[in-house]
Amino acid sequence: PTHSQECSSTVCIPKGYNKIELPALPVHVETTIFLLDIFTVHPETFTLDISLYISLWWKDKRIQSDGDEEDVEVQKSFFEKVWKPDVIIWNLNGEKPYSERLTRETGMFYTDGNCTLWVGHSFEIDVGLVCPMDFARFPFDTNECEIRMSSFTHENEDKINFTVSPESPDYYPPSTRLDMKTIRDYDIELAHLTDTRMPSRNYPGDYMDSAPGLKLVLTTRPGSF
Repeated sequence: PTHSQECSSTVCIPKGYNKIELPALPVHVETTIFLLDIFTVHPETFTLDISLYISLWWKDKRIQSDGDEEDVEVQKSFFEKVWKPDVIIWNLNGEKPYSERLTRETGMFYTDGNCTLWVGHSFEIDVGLVCPMDFARFPFDTNECEIRMSSFTHENEDKINFTVSPESPDYYPPSTRLDMKTIRDYDIELAHLTDTRMPSRNYPGDYMDSAPGLKLVLTTRPGSF
């Protein structure tokens, strides 16, 4: 490190680095979303209490690594000075501050075989989700819920573009696969949303938001009621 850098482990950010500025235009963010658990389904309020794991990886050429390590962990205070996507989950229920929903958070740096440095931000988050469920055919009903995310500040795809991992959304890690048996009243199906480009919620016209996510299908088990 020099007087013009701030470092943690082998990773350094230059003097004058601004975590408010996008590292590229657009920023391509590789995204992995897993459903960890469904705590409760509330038919009376059309809401779900769920737990998600979200992993984001992107390139920031302003950041340098002086070592040969593939994976580098840094101090939390250092990672807080690095730009990261300000993710928001759509259709949340309640007024609980977003920061208080996080149950685990990790910052990482990774150097690939082409000596390209990647920045990683992974977190687990418990949320209450609003889903417009229809119980007219109860107890033979099937409902689809969307779990969708985007950037809060730079939602337009020309600024931040989220690309989705092909990994199964109910399988993280293999030792903690979502246990369907614990969801006693419903059969569960999960899939990645195919329509990750959505008309902008904040800008009129042809602007599109980059908003990947999961489709959750809940089918009531008639014998449970």
